[in-house]
Amino acid sequence: MKRPALIVLTLVALAISCTKNQKQQQSPSPAATLNVTLNGIDKATALKEIQYFGQQRFNDPKPANTTIWFDRAMVQQMVSLLQTEGADGIRIYFVSDPGATTVQSRNSIVLVSTHANGTNTAVPSGMRHQDYYEHPAANALFSNLKAINGVLTYGNESSNALLYKTCTTCQPERADNSVNLHQLSRQTAEQMVQGFGNHPISTISEWIDLGLFQAFARDKNYDGLRIYFATKTAGSVQPGSDAFVIIKTVPGPASNSHVDYFGDSSASIRPYEVSDEGQDNGEECPRNCQL
Repeated sequence: MKRPALIVLTLVALAISCTKNQKQQQSPSPAATLNVTLNGIDKATALKEIQYFGQQRFNDPKPANTTIWFDRAMVQQMVSLLQTEGADGIRIYFVSDPGATTVQSRNSIVLVSTHANGTNTAVPSGMRHQDYYEHPAANALFSNLKAINGVLTYGNESSNALLYKTCTTCQPERADNSVNLHQLSRQTAEQMVQGFGNHPISTISEWIDLGLFQAFARDKNYDGLRIYFATKTAGSVQPGSDAFVIIKTVPGPASNSHVDYFGDSSASIRPYEVSDEGQDNGEECPRNCQL
């Protein structure tokens, strides 16, 4: 009689165990996170490239002209993510490839999200900005990490990167910084871009508030953003320091080409207008740096 009782107890125990396993399988697991930059570089690699740039930048007296292009979908997904996370901006770092074998460095950028973290009276925003890399893995921005790396171009051969050329037919214009503190005239943007590369890069990073990228994301008349390496002109804050000029692009004449756009967001392209929705005037490191 003991044997049947033992069998019954065993079956009951197995049933309880199966039910428990089924519940565990059905229970939602904690949300997975990625430690990654906004342009798809894992944190460990990004920190290594940031550090390497800082170590070697003075060994490269003539850094190459450089642009990085991001498509509109990436910018919109990035802005949507940052709004959800309560971010206050993006810190754009200069980075360098440790595997480069040439004297001239293979520089690029990483985009790192930031949270407000205390005060800093030395910068226009009056705030400190703490980098963070933790993001939900399921977010649409990270569905294809390679696709959000951006398109990196060295040299000024591209006919679509118009800031490498001086527009001799454009009328003089003045940027209205009272409305948009990031606004640059086309002339100033050209001077900044064309003035880059005659000294080692002097800046580690530049922080730009989320509002600038939100303005880009709202505009439906462009297909992407081009970020130029640039140098600030005489008369600007921190003249001679290196920075980034950001400009919208529209589809070019060739397949998969993207031309700099100098019109406003509601009219056709007019080359004498100021570059719409802002290009620079972020907060640079030194002065505004990661804590």
